[in-house]
Amino acid sequence: MIWLLIIIAFITWGDLFSQTPSTRRRSGRSAAARPIVTNEECVAGGCPCCIFLSRRSGTVCKSDHSEMEEVETSWGTQVTTVVGGKTFKIFNANGATVAKIEEILSVLPPAYLDAVPGNFRIGNPRNGNKNVTAEGTVGGGSRRCFVKNIEYEYIILHPEVFTRRSEDPILTILHEIGHFVDREYGLSQSLLSEHSDHFRTYLASYHGDSRGNDEVIAQGIMYYFKGTYWPRMRRGEPVPLRATTRFPQWLMDIIVNDINSRS
Repeated sequence: MIWLLIIIAFITWGDLFSQTPSTRRRSGRSAAARPIVTNEECVAGGCPCCIFLSRRSGTVCKSDHSEMEEVETSWGTQVTTVVGGKTFKIFNANGATVAKIEEILSVLPPAYLDAVPGNFRIGNPRNGNKNVTAEGTVGGGSRRCFVKNIEYEYIILHPEVFTRRSEDPILTILHEIGHFVDREYGLSQSLLSEHSDHFRTYLASYHGDSRGNDEVIAQGIMYYFKGTYWPRMRRGEPVPLRATTRFPQWLMDIIVNDINSRS
């Protein structure tokens, strides 16, 4: 019995060291071995839409877009609508969802509407799939290419944003729109030197997935239009827009002044 155990141990020991070095390392180094690509390298490589993920993951190239063949197979059935003279394509949405998106777009001033991508998708904001599972985060997201490319960019919304009582599609859509407005007009970048302390304090208590300065502008646009066009009601009367902890006066002034400057 002892000799049998010795023989088995000898065979196992030999098998362990018969693996090539690359085989033993592969399981733990696959991600680390992949080179990190920068935005500039991605663009130089001819990618139509470069998306920065993080410092650790670098930039990835996205090739799917609204004009590709069989787009409905990947993105869902397409509905085309016109709001304020601009055409929008909405994918994978039912009639009520299309109507809600149209309602929100209709309150935007022309300069802000011009900044909104022409594509809206209903699907999984985490991975871009048109189908969603029971698990996962409910919310919204957007694809903003490093170099603007309207066919490849979109706002994507989880379908339950429109059905859960705990969710508000108006807030979610306005926030994502705010990112595109900020990108189009460079608001956070131009205001950072003047409002650096304000931005820093605001982001310290912000609980979103990202902590970029553009989140401040996105939140400001969200609260401004929500409070102006869909105000809270008190005793049957709309509550006037006013500064709050989440929408401080300095941020309200930034949004109001910017809208007035582009009207």
